[in-house]
Amino acid sequence: MNMLKKFTSFLRKWRARMHQVTFWVKTYGLPWSRAPFFPFIRPHHDMDDARLAVLQKRVAAGEEDGCGSAYAQAFCAALGGGYALPTASARMALHALLRHYGLRDGDEVLVTGFTCSVVLNAILRCGAAPRFVDIDRHTLGTSPESVEAAITPRTKALIAQHTFGVPCAIDSLRALATHYHIKLIEDVAIAFGSKHQGKPLGAWGDAAYFSTDHSKPLNSLIGGMLYTTDENLYERIFSEYQGWPHLPREKQQALLEQVRVERDNFTPARYRWHNFAALFAGCDAPSPFLDADYTPWAVQGDYPYPAKMPTVLTTLGLEALRQWPVVADERCHWFKKISEVFYRNNCGGMIPAGFQNIGKEVVPLRFAFCLPAACGPLRENKGLWRAVNAFFPANWIWFQDPVVCRATDITAYGYTPGTCPVAEEVGRGIVTIPLDVPSPYADRFMQNVENLCRELQRLPRA
Repeated sequence: MNMLKKFTSFLRKWRARMHQVTFWVKTYGLPWSRAPFFPFIRPHHDMDDARLAVLQKRVAAGEEDGCGSAYAQAFCAALGGGYALPTASARMALHALLRHYGLRDGDEVLVTGFTCSVVLNAILRCGAAPRFVDIDRHTLGTSPESVEAAITPRTKALIAQHTFGVPCAIDSLRALATHYHIKLIEDVAIAFGSKHQGKPLGAWGDAAYFSTDHSKPLNSLIGGMLYTTDENLYERIFSEYQGWPHLPREKQQALLEQVRVERDNFTPARYRWHNFAALFAGCDAPSPFLDADYTPWAVQGDYPYPAKMPTVLTTLGLEALRQWPVVADERCHWFKKISEVFYRNNCGGMIPAGFQNIGKEVVPLRFAFCLPAACGPLRENKGLWRAVNAFFPANWIWFQDPVVCRATDITAYGYTPGTCPVAEEVGRGIVTIPLDVPSPYADRFMQNVENLCRELQRLPRA
């Protein structure tokens, strides 16, 4: 009987795995294809084995605060001033701000229906409730009109989201927050380096949080930054921050290994095969990521919440800041190159108007465009779906859902379908393209963009 149970369990797992493999091949093609496949992550190719070995020794020795202060100072210097605290994740920075502002049961935080589950988790951990507001279709960021309509006596804070490097109407939101006496927190997770009216994003609000996750503008693998220009606020939070723990040593070891994995495999030549091989990878190794925060509940993971950013991550962050001027220029360059192809193929109208000041005030994280509403969802356009997945993974396109990276039904996070109609409409048709293109693959990348535009020309425009 035990043998039969084991065989049945094996068969069930085998069928599930084969279903995954079949879906993967239908979506991305044969794993041994030599066609380049572009990740949305810019790996740390600069971290050779010798540098990783040094970090390994520092982790083994229990060194925790090796360059945290230097990293915070360099981060502030890049923004032209201010005060910063490196955190193990951006959501921990947000949570610390909400707690400092005294949010509790019955209070509301305004947040877009174009967000990540971890943002909502940080709000819910405080006992407060998210109240969803819509986006502006031109900036893909927080809509001032929707915010003003949503403010109630229970509103205590507003999270103003800047999306893919494009500033939202932060000057209008600043005026609203001041008028209604609510705290303005900027979500600059995916907009580091951009400005609005010459002023850096992050400096408009009472405070801000940045993400340095590996898919964000600055890559420290995981991590975030609490930022403010208010010295008094910084000093009050810093006194609490000093008592925060660091990530466990096992988690830091896993992070180091992930740096090596991404360095060696997150390249256009190897990324497709790496994704396929991951289907068969074992699950025994500890995850380097902070996976417990995608739920609408305060789940205790294998790490403290909140936590400081350890030396292994601040070292990566410093390196990312050092490279930032070159990275920013490259992303602006590729955005402009892709835009030229779109306009040449009469598809330029799909690019949101907020992406006008590329290289001046906007540093894009991704190239973004929105399908006409008549086209329906991206997944339902088979030719377009194939054209997208021919050169990058469409499952990495953010905001196809009002709450991305969910662990359960969207209603558990407090979102009722239909609450944010613009965000839902845009999400059904949003497509993003990576902007980190190694020069040896430039021609193939642009050929894929041309192919994508040919598919777009076949779509209904009404």
